[in-house]
Amino acid sequence: MALAVSVIATVVARVEVTTDAFYVLGQIDGSVVTVLWSAVIGTLVGLPAAAFRRAVLHAEQYRAKQWDVLWALPLALLLTEVVAIWLPQVLGNGRSVAQTAYDGITMGMCLALILGKSVVVLATLRGGAYGGTLQPAVALGALSGILLGTGLHQLPVWEWLPPARQRPICIRQPWRGRRPFWRCR
Repeated sequence: MALAVSVIATVVARVEVTTDAFYVLGQIDGSVVTVLWSAVIGTLVGLPAAAFRRAVLHAEQYRAKQWDVLWALPLALLLTEVVAIWLPQVLGNGRSVAQTAYDGITMGMCLALILGKSVVVLATLRGGAYGGTLQPAVALGALSGILLGTGLHQLPVWEWLPPARQRPICIRQPWRGRRPFWRCR
């Protein structure tokens, strides 16, 4: 029975849901340096993600109920409209925010989108709306990662670290404690 329901849902969804890629990303090299920096940035992005999760739980706990929804939700809508005047990407589920980040933006714009999307989502939840936190969380994570990665590239540490395009190679001698060394190509 579950298989039949899944097949029917897939057939019905094919009418409206596209098979195109959800996000368009550039090519990323799989070098060791890139993988290690991605692991560091991914770990650090967990901090604002945890803060956003706590804020969502707080907003859901104190969500407007009954008659309060009649003034709180329109107020959240008004706030969303005002923010969208300057940041139209905050409208929707977060896909346009993330794609804007993947297309390349400045650190200031990235920070503005993080703040704008967070405020809009939390105000909407606090105003009485339900759900809608997964995709905004993905978008905010993408923005946080890009902001952090761009910020790390501004540090002077890159002057004395080897560039990511260089590859480690080993001396062609018996192993006798030799280590890989960096050589420019």
